[in-house]
Amino acid sequence: MIPLLLIFLTASPAHAETLTRDGAVREALGQSPAYAKSQAAAEEQDWKRAETFSYFLPTLQVTASRYFVKQLEYNDLDFGGSPAHIPLIYPATRASLNFNWNLFDGFGNFYRYSGARRLSDAARDEADWARFQTEEDTLLHFNEAVAARELQSVAEQNVATLKDHLDQVTRTRKGGLATQYDVLRVEVQLNEANSELLRAKDDVVLARQKLSQALGVDPTTDTRELSGELEIPLTTGVDQLKLGDGQDRKDLQAAGLRAEAADRQSAAASTYWIPRIGLGAQYTLYNNLTDGMTDWDQYRAAWNAGIFLTWNIFDLGLVAKSKAAGYQSVEAQKSYQAARLAMPTDFEFWKRRYLYSAALYEAKLSDVKKGEESVRLAKAAMKAGVRTNSEVLDAELDLFRARAGLVNALKGSTEARIKLELALGRKLPNLSKPAKNPS
Repeated sequence: MIPLLLIFLTASPAHAETLTRDGAVREALGQSPAYAKSQAAAEEQDWKRAETFSYFLPTLQVTASRYFVKQLEYNDLDFGGSPAHIPLIYPATRASLNFNWNLFDGFGNFYRYSGARRLSDAARDEADWARFQTEEDTLLHFNEAVAARELQSVAEQNVATLKDHLDQVTRTRKGGLATQYDVLRVEVQLNEANSELLRAKDDVVLARQKLSQALGVDPTTDTRELSGELEIPLTTGVDQLKLGDGQDRKDLQAAGLRAEAADRQSAAASTYWIPRIGLGAQYTLYNNLTDGMTDWDQYRAAWNAGIFLTWNIFDLGLVAKSKAAGYQSVEAQKSYQAARLAMPTDFEFWKRRYLYSAALYEAKLSDVKKGEESVRLAKAAMKAGVRTNSEVLDAELDLFRARAGLVNALKGSTEARIKLELALGRKLPNLSKPAKNPS
């Protein structure tokens, strides 16, 4: 008897490098551009948070200047006779130490820092979600590649069987036991099977390219054999799965934090009309007596310190910026609301699709068993002279369709499980097991 799941066992050449399911996940986490991008974005937001915190701290700057060529301005002073042309004296060399400290800005800096802190936390959540999504997408593409490989194996077996039938029916036609109708019928089936095989080979190539893209490697150079089987769906506990409040969904947590950050940014922008108060001081060393930069005894000092107020009575740019920030806050809130509204639908859809795929797998598994028995009985009946070659062909075609349906059911159940895990935001390790060759 042909083993029930023989189509799932593919031998790899001993010299060929193989890629396992776990190895693919590790490789994707190490090389995936999408995951690396999310990590860089998280680091970027951490430094932006540090930037907003710096607004609370004083600044200390050093400025210096040295004129090599100069043409001085003149003031004309009239002392009752000919006017005197007196040049304005500019220091040829000067250096200043400047101190500034923003004491009050209408609490805008507090809002900015609060928003930046939430954006930093959101970026970390998004990086965690990108890691989880990278793992899930890699597993999905790996299983799709395995399924494409098995479907190609089924198609190749179908073509080989039809070729045998064509040879057999051609010989029996010469002996008068078959008709031209029987020959033409097998030829039509063989042409269709060759087309299906061509499509199956294309699917293998495309599935491998998608997997290589998920791994972050060049698809044209990745020739490793896949080591792994399709996974059998298990339904124990699926009915008891609950969506919860989305605490496991890092992407939703990040969206909520971004909405809060946008609200803080809007509050910060709305403080444009409040006066700013700051403390400032300056200490300057200058030489306006000689042009020598190293004439240290000619340098003199000047300094000042005071409190400064800035009040934007009218600035259309700041008004427009405040309004834009307000609408950005509304956009972020609505995006978060839309994501939460879609969450129950996604969860229910993929939960039901998984249960359907699991039921379809059981049905197709039964079809394969019945198909194998049907082929056995048809061949025995043909030897006894009570069945024709066409009836055996029909039984074998039904068996191949059942095997292809079984592979597609396993592929669909794996996709549904992974999408269900994404909808929940966590792994469901007890919902599958590898397909094995039964004894």
